[in-house]
Amino acid sequence: MRDRTVFPGLLICLFVSGASGLIYEVAWVRSLELVFGATSFAIATVLAAFMGGLALGSWLMGMAAARLERYHPLRVYAAIELLIGVAGSLVPPALRALIPVYQSIWSHFHSSFAVFSLWRFLLCGAVLLVPTALMGATLPIASRLAVGDAPAGGGGARPAGDGWSVGLLYACNTLGAVVGCAAAGLSLLPAIGLRRTEWLAVGLNLVAAAAPSSWRNGARSGRRDRDKPAIDTRVRPPRRSVAPPRSSSSCTQSRAAWRWCTKWPGAVSSSWSSGRRRTPTP
Repeated sequence: MRDRTVFPGLLICLFVSGASGLIYEVAWVRSLELVFGATSFAIATVLAAFMGGLALGSWLMGMAAARLERYHPLRVYAAIELLIGVAGSLVPPALRALIPVYQSIWSHFHSSFAVFSLWRFLLCGAVLLVPTALMGATLPIASRLAVGDAPAGGGGARPAGDGWSVGLLYACNTLGAVVGCAAAGLSLLPAIGLRRTEWLAVGLNLVAAAAPSSWRNGARSGRRDRDKPAIDTRVRPPRRSVAPPRSSSSCTQSRAAWRWCTKWPGAVSSSWSSGRRRTPTP
């Protein structure tokens, strides 16, 4: 399944998905500031849920990889993006529904700030764990697509192999995260507000879910044309063997990239909040 039209589209989808994920993260930090009353607690909760969900989703997708072999990877990826959009749209009402629970916990544990904060952390983290786990499941399935669909390099213009294609996926996803983080904190929240910013992130997930369907239809029609009987008299040179990607190096690079990416939302959100507080009111 090597289609040259699928891999570039997958890069765009990963860029959009990365931007959506960091828009969610900045918006959730802002939402939890209203719950915790402090930016540091909100950032800690969102980052813990985000990183834990990404790890959980990647692990679960790895466990379910054998069962999902019968489904087309594009269909699985589109379903995951759709579920992320649905789960992301349910986060704000879920956080509002927890307000009576917070009040009940406060009536029992108001004497201990640490216990009350721990309960809030666990409840908010559980709400955010579902969409973040789904986000973590996108890269494994996208990597499976990249390994099958990446165009082979030639002429020394660019390196070939699975390591190059998977690394490019990570790069596009991280670049989208940078753009989404900066846009959410510097432009979207001040311009359109918190709720519309969250709905914009949901819309990006829906775009990332709808696009693979058109690629798959195009790839299927193109494959039918290629499957027509033809006589090929060209002599092709033997393919070079490509060494497998170094998983430990890729994991180290991804951890470092996410470590830097997850520090920016809190800084941008705090900067926007402090700037808003310094704005004089008439």
